Amino acid sequence: MTMDTDDGYDDLLAEPTPTGPWSPGEWVTIFGTITANFGVPFLDISKVYARGDVVQITEATIQHQGYLLTLADDEQAQLNRWGEVRIRRGRHEIERWTKPGDPIWTIEHSEARRVALAVVDHDERNAALRAVRDRFGAAPSADSAFSYKDLAAERRASDDAALRRTHGRHTYASS
Repeated sequence: MTMDTDDGYDDLLAEPTPTGPWSPGEWVTIFGTITANFGVPFLDISKVYARGDVVQITEATIQHQGYLLTLADDEQAQLNRWGEVRIRRGRHEIERWTKPGDPIWTIEHSEARRVALAVVDHDERNAALRAVRDRFGAAPSADSAFSYKDLAAERRASDDAALRRTHGRHTYASS
C-alpha cells in the first residue's frame, strides 16, 4: 500500500501485509520514533525504536503487548494518537531518514560518499557516486552549506519591522 502524501512516507512498499491474528515470527517496521516494550512487562526493558527498525514478534509480545499490535494494524488510531503512522505490520525497506538535510541523512550520505570515493577504478567510482546521488539527491551546495547568517542583523531588522507595524513611522528632529 502506498500513501500519496508529502509527509515523508512515500517510500512505503506496495507489498501486501498480512492481516488477522498475529503469530510469532511476524515482523513490525517502525516508521517514526517510539518507545516500546515488545516483550514481557517489567522483565524486558522498553527501548527507543527509530525509523527503519524492524522488530520480530514473539509469543511474549502477543500475550503481553497486544495494544502495540492493535496499533500496528490500525493506522487511523495512530493518526489520532500521534498525528502520523509510526508502526506498521510487516517488513518494509525504508530509509532511516525522512528528508535531505536530516542529521541521519547527513551521516548516511557522508558514509556512502566515503565508500564511493574509496573505489579505485575511475569508472566504478563514478558509477558509485551516481548511485549515491540517485539515493540521496544532490549534495548541498557550498553556498548553502557554508553560508554565514548574521543572526543579530536579522533579529534587529525583524524587531524594527515589528515596531513599524505596531507604532508606525516616527520622525525625530534633533534640537
